[in-house]
Amino acid sequence: MDPLRDNPRSSGALPDTLEVVPVAVPAAGRVATRQSHRCDLCVCGCEGLEVLRTGAGGDQSVGLPLWFRRAVRSVPRSLADLRLTAETAVRGDDWPTLVGLAGRLRTEDPAWWPHLWAPCVALGIEHEDGDGWPQLVAAVDAGFRQPDLLPVAETFANHDGWEALNHRMASAAPAPDPELAEWPTVTYGPQLVLDSVPEASGDRLLARLPGVKASAWDTAVMLLEWATTRWEHANDHVDDQNAAEVLDRVEGGERFACVEYSIVLSQALNAVGIPARRVNLRTPDSHVGFGRGHVVTEAWIDDLNKWVILDGQNGAWWGTKTDPLGWNDLVSQPEHDAARPDMVTTAREMTGEDMDMWWTYFDTAVSSGMTWSRPFSPFFQQEPVSVRLLASPSAVVHPDLSQLETSLVDLGYGPGVAFWPTHPYATGVRVGDILVSPHEPVLLADALADRSRVQVATVTAYSNLAPHALVTTGRT
Repeated sequence: MDPLRDNPRSSGALPDTLEVVPVAVPAAGRVATRQSHRCDLCVCGCEGLEVLRTGAGGDQSVGLPLWFRRAVRSVPRSLADLRLTAETAVRGDDWPTLVGLAGRLRTEDPAWWPHLWAPCVALGIEHEDGDGWPQLVAAVDAGFRQPDLLPVAETFANHDGWEALNHRMASAAPAPDPELAEWPTVTYGPQLVLDSVPEASGDRLLARLPGVKASAWDTAVMLLEWATTRWEHANDHVDDQNAAEVLDRVEGGERFACVEYSIVLSQALNAVGIPARRVNLRTPDSHVGFGRGHVVTEAWIDDLNKWVILDGQNGAWWGTKTDPLGWNDLVSQPEHDAARPDMVTTAREMTGEDMDMWWTYFDTAVSSGMTWSRPFSPFFQQEPVSVRLLASPSAVVHPDLSQLETSLVDLGYGPGVAFWPTHPYATGVRVGDILVSPHEPVLLADALADRSRVQVATVTAYSNLAPHALVTTGRT
């Protein structure tokens, strides 16, 4: 098919701009979908522009960065008019006009010249004076490899050199340099929901917190002990799940239970850039009885590159001093009648019998209104429960927050790459030897620096996270 002649959409003027609509930024746990869009005129027969779109927005929905919205740039009006005039000439067999435009097409449209206009001009010259063969050879020399795009065979098949030239056109195009073979990606799961203090109360909470440590783990341990020692446990609760409000009432003499310890600890951790959420633990047979639940905090620790469980009420974690454990680690432990991991405490004494008792709560879990435990009862202590999401036990409910999404962008002077951290508190991205802001593109040639493999790592206030490889099969 001749796209210039036979494309039913090839009519009318080219639009002045092609715009990418701002959409929600893909984040951990949100699967991006794609919709194809085509401009009214598609002289090259392309399949159009792919625009990233994500699922339901929410507070994380923001516009794409300006560089991404400019990635599909408008065609200058003068070039658009030149292309339209040349296209009209080809579709109308107006070969004198097309041949007369050859000089301008060569200099003003170098991107399309070897692949479209040069062979079209060869056809025009051949139709006009039968001497288009040198122009077709020059087009092939310049990179033309699509004889089926235009009626080249019908026009030149009787030429003595056709068989050899056709063989050249049928040969493989030069390999791209570079070609991406591997890049950072994200394993998607349910949307990550953290337990952060309401924005209006953020400064009040931060003013109460001790200064952060150099590492995320040392900071988490310090805040764990701090939260545990704010008050002595009592079975009372708040309606407003706001750490600043809880602490206000504690200063007024009130005392609360595990829920409130977890509120304060989780929101304090998020306030200093450590992702955290509350987890409701339940004992076996929690659908009946009393005292069947316990609430703890689950935090992503940058320097450990994993999620760990922190018990705000008891000032403790499970595992060892240097190897704290998370839910996945704990549920893979032997059954409760066998050996169990120790609890490491920071502020309260804990006997072996105490540790045995707290271990019984690791039967099922609900985090941020989501459970992945199966089987799961719709009752808790005789009362129906509401759960936002019943996730699969194999779902990625503990996302690796070192992961990044990768974008390609035309920088106007070469291909670039940009990386989208899944860590909610990322401050930068290290691409090989280059440090950039999250989402900021870097020229691929600069990132590779004559190498075929570079490491890409999310940077936070505490550390560089585990790196992920960007690999090419060539070098720019």
